[in-house]
Amino acid sequence: MESTVYVQKAHYLAMKTVMDEFNDPTFILSSLTKDPRKPPRLMRSLSDRGIHSESMHSDQLEARHALNKLQFQQRKRSMEDFGERAVKNKKNQSTAADVTKNVLGWIRNDSVL
Repeated sequence: MESTVYVQKAHYLAMKTVMDEFNDPTFILSSLTKDPRKPPRLMRSLSDRGIHSESMHSDQLEARHALNKLQFQQRKRSMEDFGERAVKNKKNQSTAADVTKNVLGWIRNDSVL
């Protein structure tokens, strides 16, 4: 129920942004995807959401949850960095291959003369 209300508010804010900026020729619709206005999110603890553990104290459970979220964000960033490096390496390899082909072409042309 809470997530439904959040999504409805987000859609309302997006529509409001479009309508407010409709007459502005410099407004770019991609700003809705890059930096959308978001409704405030309620910060609730695990126990407030009905999540309990028989083997752990609620403070330990909160700390473990926060640590897991942090580890997830670090893994996500690591994968994003890996993807960026792979793209960069692919571009560098492509450039090196082009240079090599050009040099070989020059050598062939020079040997013909």
